[in-house]
Amino acid sequence: TLLASSRRGLVELSRPRSGGYELRVEAAARCQRATRISGRLRGHLEALDVSLSGRVGPTVTELARPLRLANGRLVQPGRGLAIANAAVELPLAWGGSPAPPGSIRVGTMRWRDRSVGRLTLDVQQTGPRAVAVDGSARLFGVDLDARGAVALGGESAWLEMTLPPTRITPTTPLGQLLTDLAGAKVSGRVSGSASVSLSPAGRRESALLEATDVTVASRDDAKKLSGLHTTLVFSGLSALETRGRQTVRWRAATVGKYELGAGTIELTVEGPNRVFIDRAMVSTGTGSLRLSPFVFDPGAIDVKTRVHLRGVKLARWLPLLTKQRATGTGTVDGRVPLRIRRAPRLRLELGEGSIAARGRGCFQVGDIKALGSFLSAEAGYSGMVRDRVVQSLSDFCYRRLRFDVQRDDKSSRLRIHTAGKGRKVPQEIDLTVNVNGFEELFDPALRMFME
Repeated sequence: TLLASSRRGLVELSRPRSGGYELRVEAAARCQRATRISGRLRGHLEALDVSLSGRVGPTVTELARPLRLANGRLVQPGRGLAIANAAVELPLAWGGSPAPPGSIRVGTMRWRDRSVGRLTLDVQQTGPRAVAVDGSARLFGVDLDARGAVALGGESAWLEMTLPPTRITPTTPLGQLLTDLAGAKVSGRVSGSASVSLSPAGRRESALLEATDVTVASRDDAKKLSGLHTTLVFSGLSALETRGRQTVRWRAATVGKYELGAGTIELTVEGPNRVFIDRAMVSTGTGSLRLSPFVFDPGAIDVKTRVHLRGVKLARWLPLLTKQRATGTGTVDGRVPLRIRRAPRLRLELGEGSIAARGRGCFQVGDIKALGSFLSAEAGYSGMVRDRVVQSLSDFCYRRLRFDVQRDDKSSRLRIHTAGKGRKVPQEIDLTVNVNGFEELFDPALRMFME
């Protein structure tokens, strides 16, 4: 406890066992001269509870001296925060006529050597122990409205801030901040609100964020999400939580050479390290790719889910997955368990599942030499038989095509079965081969998607 006292009163700063800090000021009589208190508080301030109590003599019935602060400054080097040109004037009255309006002004705010903006609040005493605030702030080039109230006895307080519909571009201050912090360029229209209330019953927090036709892109535009629309409702801010299931939709997505269509994610943020994905689906053009429900934890080593393919066209995806070594036609469906491991290195593991063509189709293999080596190693073909099979498979029309993932405790293999006839070399073939180590083929695409 730090105590300073005189015949006119006392100032006491203490830290109760319940936590936080308490500042107590008692005045024994009306003071006709200005009193200046200056000092420095070092260390991490977790909570600050300030109360004013008047101990007045029989001839003093009111306390109406304004609390003034001019050219205030706050610096927190560890957090990169600096506030300057702050001015506070809070006229407070007890026992007499209502106090005139007061104000809080912050002219300069900087964070990490970046200009943040300004804050302007009008303060009005609304009752014997209550104060209301109403004003605005301009932070990172965005205008915010603020209002709230405080019960001086510490019983309750609330603050609400509103972001009217605002357009963000990568060149605006907020857009530049998002690019620097998240490595993503953001453009589009956003709006929202946030509120915090304190009462004897506890702390309540809520927030609303709306995004309309927003585009999120990497710095080099290799990865882009366009036409994003969402309304996110949060029930907790200090420990981030959403109020039930939330929906995010977008019109198109691009990841390198992979072009996807419209998509939807339904999610629930259950805490700072737990996001439950109830539904995730994206169009692949004429088909769709869907993920079974799963939990995403940023600190977890891996993510487990199941991939469902429906109506996926080989003409679009076979060249990409084989790095242009093969092309084809036809439509496939199926489902395969999926595990993305992030340690000790980023890799993809598939569980037992299958993908099969709906009906007939064709495929072409451009690298004849690689196909011959593959058939020699995996199917045991050699000599003239191998050469004829290779020529047939280089331009092949199938009536059956199926991919089965088989797995044991240590490894997995892909079992490919096809039956049909070659077009240039009309050899009838019914072929089954096993491919080991095939999961590494997905690593480049996986790294790009995860980034």
